[in-house]
Amino acid sequence: MVMVLTMPKNKHLRNRWRYDINWRSGMKLVFFNSQANTPKEQKVLEEESRIFGDILQCDIEDGHRRLGYKILCGHIWSYQHCGGARHVIQSDDSVIIDTDKMVNILLQDTET
Repeated sequence: MVMVLTMPKNKHLRNRWRYDINWRSGMKLVFFNSQANTPKEQKVLEEESRIFGDILQCDIEDGHRRLGYKILCGHIWSYQHCGGARHVIQSDDSVIIDTDKMVNILLQDTET
């Protein structure tokens, strides 16, 4: 499972993650958002969630001092809904990861 912390306005960053991860078998991509700042932003986020089905929203205001709550929300959700996951990877939407290398490392761990 790949858990990506994001903000409602960062659809372009979520799309990059979708492009890099979603075609890989055995990996589930989930985006964790905080509350939207405006009703319009919330409506756009809900539409994106309806289309892709990979967005979860924590009921907390966004902010760097609240980031720990969003992380905790993600780990609790992954424990409850992805209990069979061998790995849970957490990142921020603005981070660029060499996904090929990451998958190879995870597969090596699976083989041992």
